Amino acid sequence: MFDNLINKLPTSKEIAAFFYVSTHWSTISEDLQRYRNQIEDEWQWRSKNQNQLQKLYELEKQKLAREPEQQLENAATVTRDLLEPWVAAVAKLTIYYHLHPLEWELERHTMNPRLRESILDGMACLPPAPPAVSNVTMQLIRNIFESPAGTGTN
Repeated sequence: MFDNLINKLPTSKEIAAFFYVSTHWSTISEDLQRYRNQIEDEWQWRSKNQNQLQKLYELEKQKLAREPEQQLENAATVTRDLLEPWVAAVAKLTIYYHLHPLEWELERHTMNPRLRESILDGMACLPPAPPAVSNVTMQLIRNIFESPAGTGTN
């Protein structure tokens, strides 16, 4: 029984630790408070950074969502500003050269290959050209519309 009681008594090392803590409690409590404050500051810093990271993540997500829309808008601008005038010009050239085969034969070898291919593709879709109007007939038509004795259209 005494052995059990003796085993429960503190050792000299434990007694020294108790007196050390009791005599230095104010210093220890200040150290503990500083440690708690450091933990709290670190917690606030992490939560603040987490919020900033979350905001950056949301901004990047919005940017990535807008990027395809911007690309589509750019493609529409290119289509509107570049492709439509190109198609109209090629269509006009196709019709012109279809109606004037001699000029086509003279100029086709000096053209850009892509333009030449586009015109050839367009000519394949056009109906046959009307028979050529002679220069004499054209002169007569001009004289009719330019003369004061004509139909009244000057």
